[in-house]
Amino acid sequence: MDNNIQMEEDVVRFLEGDMNEEEVRIFESRLDSEPELQKLLLEYRTIMDGIQYWGDEQVRASITKVQKDLEEKNFFKNGKSISGGGRSGGNLISMNGFKYLMAAAILIAVSTTVFIWLTPDKIDGSELFANYNKLDREQVKKDIERFNVSGLISGMHAEDTIKQALIYLENGNFTESLKLLENFNADKPGIPIVQYYLGLNLLNLGRYDKSEPIFKALCSQKSFELASDACWYYALQLIRNNSDVKLAKTILSDLSSKSTFKKAAEAKDLLSKLEH
Repeated sequence: MDNNIQMEEDVVRFLEGDMNEEEVRIFESRLDSEPELQKLLLEYRTIMDGIQYWGDEQVRASITKVQKDLEEKNFFKNGKSISGGGRSGGNLISMNGFKYLMAAAILIAVSTTVFIWLTPDKIDGSELFANYNKLDREQVKKDIERFNVSGLISGMHAEDTIKQALIYLENGNFTESLKLLENFNADKPGIPIVQYYLGLNLLNLGRYDKSEPIFKALCSQKSFELASDACWYYALQLIRNNSDVKLAKTILSDLSSKSTFKKAAEAKDLLSKLEH
């Protein structure tokens, strides 16, 4: 089987929840060493987010129509088919044409339901999340200077594990940063600053199911110096998932009133978008 096709099938099965626990463990470990798999997962998450936002029934109907049209034109000829419905059940979709098919379906959904989506109480959480989720490199640089002697990397003498992890993070190498912090956390679990940067790496790798509970826990630790930042990222993920926008608004309202919080103006601006 073509490696790219197998990779796409693995990503779809992961997102659809069709893997058992052992397969999930293996897949997540591959994310740490396969940049192409990370990239593909982010692409498919974006597509799936669009489906979730625009409504499963509408998009599935569009998928069926697009697939039928493409089959009539032999688009799927010689392609490998898998179940595209996952838990939802449904049609057989060629893996070679999966991304095109989903994108085409979304475009049809957009064109036929645009007025419904523009109603005030429908929030595009994914778009807002993308617009406001920015890495605070200034804060990362400050913390890089703080860590010089704790958690040394074996064989690297004076170079500090946490410091190196933050250097990776600052440079956008989230995978390597995550590896170092996970190893450090395994030896010395529960350190808030380590948890915080674990969450940031997971967030930027699109592993939201793991990053959200980390920021939720840190948000409630008022003595933690970056608790407000953790609350900010927690609120962003609530908005992205459209899971509890009311709670996100409460958090943002609190953050916008804090003169010591660097993103107070952004919190106020985001809150205004949610309320209109």
